[in-house]
Amino acid sequence: MKLTIRRIFLYGFHLFAAVASYVFAYLLRFDFVLPLEEMPRFWRSLPILLGARFAAYLYYRLFQGWWSYTSLKDAELVV
Repeated sequence: MKLTIRRIFLYGFHLFAAVASYVFAYLLRFDFVLPLEEMPRFWRSLPILLGARFAAYLYYRLFQGWWSYTSLKDAELVV
């Protein structure tokens, strides 16, 4: 698999989205007030979550072909 700028951006975007969704889930769980005793659990579980998610994307080939069907108009609508 050849790493291009577009592919690196795609991986980075998915990494950012996964971290953001995990942080938001933790904030929702604790009513937007994170107890300090929960932070070590968050930091220990984050690499496991990211590794599992990235492995699933690669295994199921979810990164292939996305950009072929996406236009700039679609990106504007998402943003």
